[in-house]
Amino acid sequence: MLAIASVAVWVLVGSQVPKPPLFPGTGSYERRQVSENPEAASYFNQGMRLMFAFQKGEAKQSFLYATQLDPSCALARWGVAMSVGPDINYSTVSTAETELAVKNLEAGVKIAKTDLEKGLLQAALLRFSTEKGKSRSTLNKAFSVAMRE
Repeated sequence: MLAIASVAVWVLVGSQVPKPPLFPGTGSYERRQVSENPEAASYFNQGMRLMFAFQKGEAKQSFLYATQLDPSCALARWGVAMSVGPDINYSTVSTAETELAVKNLEAGVKIAKTDLEKGLLQAALLRFSTEKGKSRSTLNKAFSVAMRE
């Protein structure tokens, strides 16, 4: 949990995120034109491949580093949120993770360049709530409906 809190502090105060390694052999998935910065795009794509492999901690580091390399990369901010969000194996999201996700998603919505980016970011915002008492089921349903739209 300490690692999550320290990453949240880096993002919130604008400090540098340590450079994670680029891992060879993680697959061939790539989203083209996610960033004009080739290194940021490499880290974003690695983050996606790591997410697909349920390596969410490493994915988060890749996405955070991509946001540092290219602050205008809205989908890297989406990736940060998705990497700390719930999944089929672990549905709990801590307060620190929720704050990290919301901060990145809100920033991403402001810089989104396409309707697709904006839609993904706005839908992902529905997965997280800083309000007490919101059930995971309610949040997941809202996200599901938004993604369908």
